[in-house]
Amino acid sequence: MNDGPQIANNPNAPLVAQAVSFVSFAALAAQTWELMVSFTDEVEYMWRGKFTIFKTLYFSARYGMLAAQVINQTLSFYVDGRQQPKSQPSPLCPGIFIYKSIISQIGLALVEIILLLRVYALYNQNHKARRFLMLVFVAATILETTGNGIVIRSLGSVTGCAPAKVDKNGIAIFGLGAGFCQLVILSTTLVKYYGSRQAGWARTPLTSLMLKEGAAAFILIFTLLTILIAYEIVRRIDIQVENAAFSWHIALLSIAASRLVLNMRKVAVTHLNRHTSEDDSMATRTYDSTQDESFRLTSLHESYLE
Repeated sequence: MNDGPQIANNPNAPLVAQAVSFVSFAALAAQTWELMVSFTDEVEYMWRGKFTIFKTLYFSARYGMLAAQVINQTLSFYVDGRQQPKSQPSPLCPGIFIYKSIISQIGLALVEIILLLRVYALYNQNHKARRFLMLVFVAATILETTGNGIVIRSLGSVTGCAPAKVDKNGIAIFGLGAGFCQLVILSTTLVKYYGSRQAGWARTPLTSLMLKEGAAAFILIFTLLTILIAYEIVRRIDIQVENAAFSWHIALLSIAASRLVLNMRKVAVTHLNRHTSEDDSMATRTYDSTQDESFRLTSLHESYLE
């Protein structure tokens, strides 16, 4: 039995339910629209060349999370139907809540891996940087998995389709891991930027992109985590509102992850081609699409770029 207020008890229940359903569906529409407006760039910058780790992450974030969103929308209709007064609780509902917890962590992990790889590229693929960032990712993943495991264990004991309050310790541990990873990403980006300025290197499109999107990603993840933790602590929101919030959680993670990869690749290809065409000694050189341009660009010293 749910201990929170239900939309069904509201005299304006039909209007509220329709509004919440619209907000939930809007998340899927936003993902689809983002795919449509970015499809030309995707074909230009992502479809050529060999299948690299960046492309794997991109297509997972773009299409994998879109598929997860479609499944989520379908499951949400199922759960909403089980909230009707005469409906019998389904044993599938606890599994649906567990599915959402797993998808949430996968989406966050995609964003984290992409951001860490961008920082690694920003540091010219330095071996020490690679070891450090791998340790950061492992530590963050352990904390997030531990916290999510505690949450899933509490969800496994739920009966019916009204989710109970999850273990607050699990949410805190999960948030600690995610927050730690984002702080490291932001701080290492800032350290690189200010170090480059002190060394007299010019600010390049790469550093501008890293600073802008790094800060935006940090704010996005921090906001999502804050909302998630606040919701789990209070847990007084109707299940339909929860479904709508989770739908946007998936959509924002998917859009952020795919945009991070696509924007970096666009900058890499554009400026690599520009410098190639401006160098007379490379006038006859052709573009090698089999290499990952994002890493090729970021492996160059900042002083090389104008």
